Amino acid sequence: MLPGAKPKSGTPGPVAVALQEFADKTFDDLRYLPARAAKSIAGAAKATDAYVSGDLDMAANAQHEAIPEPKLPPVKADGSESK
Repeated sequence: MLPGAKPKSGTPGPVAVALQEFADKTFDDLRYLPARAAKSIAGAAKATDAYVSGDLDMAANAQHEAIPEPKLPPVKADGSESK
């Protein structure tokens, strides 16, 4: 590159060379970003599903525990409860 010199036809200029070098060196990084984002989103969705399932399981357990008749301690002749 010399002042006033014109590049030969088909010869890339310094900007094109720099852009190509940048693309070559960052290619794997640029491919990684969408793959990492997709995996993160899938993990968040899976965690949310597990959280919702856990809530539903806890609600079902609470309802199941409420079904049986309550067990009351026997009452003594003086009206107090036995322990």
